[in-house]
Amino acid sequence: MPLHLYRLRPVLAISFGEMLVADEHVLTLRARSHAMAVGLRLSGADADRLARCLLAERESGAGCGWQIGPVEPTPLQSPWLAVPLDLDAAAQQVHVREQAAGRYVCIEARGAAAGSTFLVELWITREQGAALGRQIEQVCSQHGERQREWGGPDAGGSGEGTGDGECP
Repeated sequence: MPLHLYRLRPVLAISFGEMLVADEHVLTLRARSHAMAVGLRLSGADADRLARCLLAERESGAGCGWQIGPVEPTPLQSPWLAVPLDLDAAAQQVHVREQAAGRYVCIEARGAAAGSTFLVELWITREQGAALGRQIEQVCSQHGERQREWGGPDAGGSGEGTGDGECP
């Protein structure tokens, strides 16, 4: 099966939110660089793990000398993200990796769509990661409350979390 690589470096805008798709609430991560834009559907477990990893990464890089101050998360409805997507698919594996002694961290997502596999690399600053982590926590909290209210299953990617609760 061919592997398609979507490398967004650097990410200009990134957001996480809940969308209503075919009468189902879906957790989605959208990002845009100069060259392309992607949308990834995540399970609730993967989203929770991603938020924890991003917030932990911000803390681990506190002394790297690149701090630019707080960054606000991009709203999901931002005009920066209202562009045609080069990829819109469910992520089956999501994790965060750090650039050695650098300013950026990378969110990696893998999955399959339209008969081929894909790898997405979203290169974001630690400040963007912290803002995204806080945004994910807020959305997941609201999403979880709705799921408990309706008694529905976890909406999002594959329905199965890929993480064991630990950051790589």
